[in-house]
Amino acid sequence: MLSDVDILRYIKLGELDIFPFNKAQLQPASYDVRLGEHFLLTSINTGYSPLTGEYLLNPGEFILGETAESIQVPLSLVCRIEGKSSWARRGLVVHLTAGFVDPGWIG
Repeated sequence: MLSDVDILRYIKLGELDIFPFNKAQLQPASYDVRLGEHFLLTSINTGYSPLTGEYLLNPGEFILGETAESIQVPLSLVCRIEGKSSWARRGLVVHLTAGFVDPGWIG
């Protein structure tokens, strides 16, 4: 796990890229990514479809979202996606599968 100082060092060295980078999102040992604008609704019965505007989630459905940030991970690091406890208390689950971002991943 990297400290905020180490995260900044990797960014300054050009080994880790977070775009757009906002220092206000840097935490003591993490970086808060934001939810992007594109979503896919998926369900057992209908497959995938894009979402726009508000949507009431029905039983058997879930929504796939993106981050607002693009991240380039160096080959020497792995990242982990975790939810914020403030959102978890409201029932939002950030991921249902492995939360690892592999070394060398760009996206």
